[in-house]
Amino acid sequence: MAVLGAMPLAIAGFVVYTWARFGSPLVFLRVSSTDWHRQLSPPWLTAARLLHRLLNVPLLSPQEADLLLELVPVLVVVVVLLVVIRRLPLAFTLYVFGLIALAVAAPVPSQYELIVSAGRHMALAVPVFIVVAGWLRDRPALTAAAVASGFLVQAALLGIFLRGGWVA
Repeated sequence: MAVLGAMPLAIAGFVVYTWARFGSPLVFLRVSSTDWHRQLSPPWLTAARLLHRLLNVPLLSPQEADLLLELVPVLVVVVVLLVVIRRLPLAFTLYVFGLIALAVAAPVPSQYELIVSAGRHMALAVPVFIVVAGWLRDRPALTAAAVASGFLVQAALLGIFLRGGWVA
């Protein structure tokens, strides 16, 4: 029972801390809006905005790369989840759906990629990685190709970062 109360207790503790330290229990929400320019938005509106930006982005531009870097991981997680939704335990399904919702619920309209850091947030979709690992278990060539492509993506992102680019 203590495990079930751990997360709400941690959030309550953080709210009490921000109230004591900054004079407002919900200062983290205000900072997210004013400093990070995030705006709460329904997922279907965010999806429509993403589709509009994707259709109007200059081909092979840095803006397209930024947009795809955030969008592709979310789409991969959504597709894998929809493929295995009946075979995945309900708790895992709800967890991944919640993760996706949190990643797209507060877009940054002033940024071209709109769902800033959503790709990074998808790294927490552990149930999806378990499913993909099961798919790759008996396919060593496909596993090697997946690992090699991961290294190539990491190398490209490292190059962007070392040249002063933003990688989140």
